[in-house]
Amino acid sequence: MVMYGYLLVYHERRSVPAHWAFFVTDEENGQSGRVYHAVGSPFTGYQVEVKPSYSLANTRRRYSIIFLGQIADSWRDQLSGYANNVAAPGISPSPLDPFAGQNCQNWLEAFIQKLVSEGILDSSALDTLSEAPKV
Repeated sequence: MVMYGYLLVYHERRSVPAHWAFFVTDEENGQSGRVYHAVGSPFTGYQVEVKPSYSLANTRRRYSIIFLGQIADSWRDQLSGYANNVAAPGISPSPLDPFAGQNCQNWLEAFIQKLVSEGILDSSALDTLSEAPKV
């Protein structure tokens, strides 16, 4: 059995970076699953958040969803541990500049890199991330 991993891009205003999250569902193009992301702000820093139950049908935010790859079901219970072991960005040195410093996108790139290095996701996921919308 496999799971499907997607980059979930929440498009904010053009003046701020888009919010990135990793959405894992049991069905191809599924609407319900789990979300792994870093939440916070450049002023306060970020923290890793795992939402074990998330439905795209309930969001009112504008988003795009981009397929990153299949994940063997045997990794299901370990993904949260991997997410929590990737350090979330701290307070930005220039918090008034939303494009300065690290944010949720940097955390997600590091998380996906970890999943690729562990053999959980194919390396093509990194290529897909590099082309993903940043705003």
